[in-house]
Amino acid sequence: MTEATATQPATETPKADSKPGKKLLTNGGPKAKESDVAKKKREAQEALNKDLSERAQKAREEIGAILQKHNCLLIGVPKLVHVEGGRYATESECVVVAQMPKG
Repeated sequence: MTEATATQPATETPKADSKPGKKLLTNGGPKAKESDVAKKKREAQEALNKDLSERAQKAREEIGAILQKHNCLLIGVPKLVHVEGGRYATESECVVVAQMPKG
């Protein structure tokens, strides 16, 4: 038995990512809870985006039907809008154009 213990290394070599004083997080640690919160926020945002997308599509279809009934044309015109951080971007603004000739 003494021979077997003599061949084992006296100290374990530390892992490359572990540093002295660094806390290792487990599945139940604070990092796991943060990711759960982030996941729930992301899922809520995706659900909201999906709902808004569906509502916007329905509104476009309704507007298109009204315009078609009156024989009008709907086009998109780029509009410069302010975005967070002092930047600007283009957004499409819908404009009803003069009534098209029937024919």
